[in-house]
Amino acid sequence: IWSYLDEEPIGAKRLVSLGRNGIRVGLGRDKSMPDIIRVLKKMTGKALARRLMVGRSGSPHHISLKRDQGIQTIFSFRADRTLGGQDMPPGDNVLSTVCTVDEDDATRLILTGMPQVRSTKTKTRFRSDAGGVRIVNNQAMFGFRDLMFQMPMKAGEFLVIGPGAAARRPHSVGRHFLVAQKQGMDFETVLVITPRAEMLPQSPKP
Repeated sequence: IWSYLDEEPIGAKRLVSLGRNGIRVGLGRDKSMPDIIRVLKKMTGKALARRLMVGRSGSPHHISLKRDQGIQTIFSFRADRTLGGQDMPPGDNVLSTVCTVDEDDATRLILTGMPQVRSTKTKTRFRSDAGGVRIVNNQAMFGFRDLMFQMPMKAGEFLVIGPGAAARRPHSVGRHFLVAQKQGMDFETVLVITPRAEMLPQSPKP
């Protein structure tokens, strides 16, 4: 599918960094969508799963990739090309995304993404808002900041995220997030994200 996508808009340095960690990100346009769907259906032999996520500009969304994981040892290449490993707590492997409108060009959206582990264990915090002070329980997030990426997108464009060659490494980020093993076989997850901005009608003044 990567022959139908443009991987350069992500930036050369970020492209290399993601690749070392087993992740590929490419920009597609409407005309290439039928070809990509055809290839994915041929590879998987089944229809694609769809999910609609609605939120305000700038609000985070967490796309669950692998749920209920135990303690994981994940190694990642940092921006300075050093390799580091860490043990992650039990939880879900998610791709956290934030979509905002470009302040300089209202016709463009900026999609920011980062792989994170969402801990099963929650932390109790106090939150103050217009209704007063209340207690909330939040799940701790452990992110790979060196793998955070941004992609400016216009209407009719979509983003594809999938495993790269380095996902073959047992402890790579790409393998932990985008590859699942069932009955001794590897199954890859490929995400196709199509962000869209909608103007909500304003409520009439009393």
